[in-house]
This record gives sequence, structure tokens and C-alpha cells, in this order.
Amino acid sequence: MYIDRERAENILFYSMVKVLVDLLGREEGVSLYKDAVDYIADRRARDDPDATKIEQLRQELTSSLPDSGGYAFAVADLDDSMILGKFDKCVVHESLKHVSDPELAYYATCYTNLIIANRRSRNFQIRRTQTLFSGDFCDELYWDPEVYEEPKQPSLTVSRRLRIE
Repeated sequence: MYIDRERAENILFYSMVKVLVDLLGREEGVSLYKDAVDYIADRRARDDPDATKIEQLRQELTSSLPDSGGYAFAVADLDDSMILGKFDKCVVHESLKHVSDPELAYYATCYTNLIIANRRSRNFQIRRTQTLFSGDFCDELYWDPEVYEEPKQPSLTVSRRLRIE
């Protein structure tokens, strides 16, 4: 049921991007969609001192995601203020892996989620090198921006070594 809900929600966003691309061409359609995401992210941006902190995020990743059944992933603490995650399975990818254009699926989901998440909280930031739409796994670096301004992303080789249990 969880995957069905995600599929229903994500196919709507994918369809929006696809329609824009069909009407305006790929470059202009994607650009307009990204502008809309920026607008939405700016409206959802918060400066909430009680927003999720890196410690809470670590706990959420290791306690709630495994129970959902939609993920296969590993998390490594790089230090107290930085976490590396590797996803071999993600409910977002599972919900749209059947579509004909994985790049548009990425914009509709992973890109959108990343932009909104990074503006929602000043307590942590996220960066990805690749997603399941573009590679054989997704790597995510989470860090506290008060400790690290622009941390170096571990190589895909480092992420690849994380073992999913």
C-alpha cells in the first residue's frame, strides 16, 4: 500500500514535468519546472530552531525507514556532524522506475525533494552524487551547515563499500 500511495503521488509530478517538456521542449520545460520548485521551496522555507537536527535525522534514518519496507540502505557516521547514506532501494525510485524517461522522473521526485529539504531546515543539508534514476545506487551526504560550509562528498567508491544489511 505504501508503494501504491507513493506511485500515485509521484506519477502526478512526473506528468507535470512531462507535459511541460512536451509543450515547451525539454530544456525550457525542465527549466520552468525547476523555477516552480524554487518558488515552492522558498515558500516552504523555515527558520525553525526546533527543526530536525543532524542527530534526529540520524535516528530517523536508522529507525523509521527500515520499517516502511520501501528502502534498502546503509548509513555511516563520518563524524558527529556528517552522515553518508547509500540507498540500493528507495520507494521514490520504485514508484517511478517503470516510466520511459528516468531523467524526468528524477526532476519530479529526487530533485524536488532535495531542493525543498535543503531550504526547510538550517540544521542540516543534503547532497547527492547520483540517484537510482542515474546509477545503481543513491548516495546522500547529510551535514550540519554550522560545522561544515561545503564538505567534500565521499567518492562513489566509498559509498559503494557501504553494506546493506
